[in-house]
Amino acid sequence: MKKIVATFAALFLMSTFAITGHAQMFKDIPNNSDSFYEVNYLINKEVISGYSDGTFRPTALIQKQHIAKMLVQALQLPTDNVTNPHYEDIPTDFLYYKEIAAAQNAGLFDKAPTFNPKSTITRAAMAEVLARAYKLQAPEGYEDSFTDISADTPSYDAILAIASLGITIGTPDKANPGYRSFMPNKELTRMHFTAFLARAMTLQPYTFSLAQKSQHNYDVLIPTGTTRNLLYEPAGEGTWSVSNLTDGYMYNSYKEEETDERYVMSPPTADQKPLIIQKPIRIGTQSKLEDAPNATVTIISTMAKTVVNGKKYEDLVLVEQYDRDTKNIYHYFFAKDKGLIKQELVAIGEQAKLTPEMTLVKQLVE
Repeated sequence: MKKIVATFAALFLMSTFAITGHAQMFKDIPNNSDSFYEVNYLINKEVISGYSDGTFRPTALIQKQHIAKMLVQALQLPTDNVTNPHYEDIPTDFLYYKEIAAAQNAGLFDKAPTFNPKSTITRAAMAEVLARAYKLQAPEGYEDSFTDISADTPSYDAILAIASLGITIGTPDKANPGYRSFMPNKELTRMHFTAFLARAMTLQPYTFSLAQKSQHNYDVLIPTGTTRNLLYEPAGEGTWSVSNLTDGYMYNSYKEEETDERYVMSPPTADQKPLIIQKPIRIGTQSKLEDAPNATVTIISTMAKTVVNGKKYEDLVLVEQYDRDTKNIYHYFFAKDKGLIKQELVAIGEQAKLTPEMTLVKQLVE
């Protein structure tokens, strides 16, 4: 169970970010839903609107006609002057005629005698349509780890593509503990397609490391209510020396390591774990890593807003780190071409303790 920090510093810990202004969340999607942030993203992008009774019906199987509509909205495909795909069951006065035609014209659906608008789709078919929509490919040499697919599986290459990019991680295989299955023939729910689509939409390369300039200044609030000014100076190979200008002493070095596959931030104090972000990024919770088994990392938003020292920032990547040992929750805000601009301890576990050097809020000074 989590609780908001109940100290003098709590006044500063009420998270000051906004994902974006968004429509009311559906009443059948709880805040602790595994795909909450993916759903919120598609609401913001006006890709989904749900039903008139305020529900989304997440466990209902999704229909092809609704997939076509969502893809057209997500990709912003033009629906004027579409070419008739001549599906026998999609007349020109059909409710979703333009969306289905636009999706077929874009190569997302094959030519066929019929479209079957109210039919459901399998997870394998989902992989195929997303790979086509976003031109996804697995890196050369990528090998799947799913127990239930092979080169003979329909849409095998598309499944590899979405797996390699973190759009899907599959589900634990009960018959083979320690392994995961994809279940290619399982029909897809509205919630699952929403999650997969949001991840594909937000998939992007990203550079998290501090901008390579001579130095960076941060103001850091600690539990005593004191604000310290820290100077970060480059020390080579992604390492920064950290000087406490307020009290006149040095911290342990701050280190960042970044490749095309991951970003690792090793903070200068011992009260928090290293932050590991898998790349390319996409919205939602990341798969667990063997070298970080006790931390859960979630990309909450790729278009967050916040205020730092009176300056407004937009289009930020907002990352949440949940420490499963202490139950502490940190938020990190990254700006393109700047790196980390803000860090907040937003919740603390009931058994955790505030230490004198713990970072409550850390903000870039420009």
